[in-house]
Amino acid sequence: MLSRIVVRLSMLPAGWRVRAATRLRRDAKAPHIHCLIACLTDADDEVSGAVRDSLAAIGPVCVPALIRRLANGTPADRAAAARMLGHYEMAATVAVPVLNQCLNDAHGALRQAAALALGQLGSHSRSAVPRLVRGITDNDRVAAIAAIAALGKIGVDARIAIPLLLDQLSDSDRRVRDAAATALGEIGPSSPDIVPDLVQRLFHREANVRAATATALAALGSAASSAVPMLIQQLEDQHVSVRLAVATALERIGPAAAVAIPILIRMLQDKEWTIREMATRALIPHGTAIQRAVPALIPLLSDGHGRVRLAAVEALTAIGPPSRYAADAAFELLLDKHPSLCEAARQYFLRLSASLADFMPQLIDHLNSVETTRCRAALVAIQAVGPAAAATLPHIYQRLDDAALRGEAADALGCLGPVARTVVPDLVERLLDSDVTVRRTAARAMLALGPLVREERSALINQLSDRDPQVRELIAQALERTRG
Repeated sequence: MLSRIVVRLSMLPAGWRVRAATRLRRDAKAPHIHCLIACLTDADDEVSGAVRDSLAAIGPVCVPALIRRLANGTPADRAAAARMLGHYEMAATVAVPVLNQCLNDAHGALRQAAALALGQLGSHSRSAVPRLVRGITDNDRVAAIAAIAALGKIGVDARIAIPLLLDQLSDSDRRVRDAAATALGEIGPSSPDIVPDLVQRLFHREANVRAATATALAALGSAASSAVPMLIQQLEDQHVSVRLAVATALERIGPAAAVAIPILIRMLQDKEWTIREMATRALIPHGTAIQRAVPALIPLLSDGHGRVRLAAVEALTAIGPPSRYAADAAFELLLDKHPSLCEAARQYFLRLSASLADFMPQLIDHLNSVETTRCRAALVAIQAVGPAAAATLPHIYQRLDDAALRGEAADALGCLGPVARTVVPDLVERLLDSDVTVRRTAARAMLALGPLVREERSALINQLSDRDPQVRELIAQALERTRG
């Protein structure tokens, strides 16, 4: 009872009301369900979200009450109830006919909500396809977009909508064009005629139509491989939006678009950064087949746009060993302020580890730099490269005494493989040092080396009585690893 009162009181803090809504899901009593349904339109998004989550968790037992709300509530209540019905796939046989009727309602918000719910129920909503097809031309554009999206989610059973969806690619509203392109991609593989129909529109006089058509072909993915020759022609389109959509389509089509590689490489120098990014991404599916792109990709690692740099390092990683000459430029990305770029650069070094012998002198220089951030980046690269970075061992060992880097240096030692066994005796001595930070670093290095310190188990066992709890914990973990 108290939770039902709390969740309704808008003057109370949202956190209280969210917790009350969550508690109501524990018991599927009718009063609890009715209370939650009444709060679906709460003005606080956090509260209404918790209400939806609770109703979804309670399950299909809520469906009869939601259907009653559809018959008796305000327009906003009815729309919220319709949208909620999309959560109950197990009750689709009951919900779909009701939602289908809602597609004829006078209120656009309810038509939109019903279409979205039908789309959420996917193929269970096939009986609603005729009305959803009529909804494509709804004067309420938001409701029309919802109908288009629902047809896409229904999939193959909505293929009768294809002709009308093709027409929407030339709609003046970009939202409609984009929704139609996506829906065609979801329905299209079931229709052998869709690619030829789309190809005809690739050469439409309106750039918006050409771009939307390319987007639809992108959504089809490999099923649109027969369109590759025509897509290549449009890579020279004067409109950026068209070139961008075409490059995206070639990326999604994948290896079947290999014939486009030469022109995509030329596009890496396009003045528009979005084109440079998408041309790079369109090359990635071809892996080692694009090694001739390496000279053009290396300059993009220092491009002014982060997304271009990210695409370039991912392309070089996909190429593998032939891109080893990009290691210098890729290393600089380990210093980038964007974490995603640092991680992508780490993946590059991980992928090319065994091919980077020629890069070791530069890596040692970075490791000996007076710049802490550069040294740290070098240790990250060494951890990724692993045993192939054995030449860096003496320089890593020196960094165990660097207060800012000793932890990373200890971890890097563990990645070098058997060669690191040579420093184990010195690490055992460090475990006896009076400075606790030295002992901690040595213990962390022992943990990183794992099985390589098996012969020092007795020395490690002695340190289980160290007065520092962190040292004791690290030693215990290291001993556990020596058993592996």
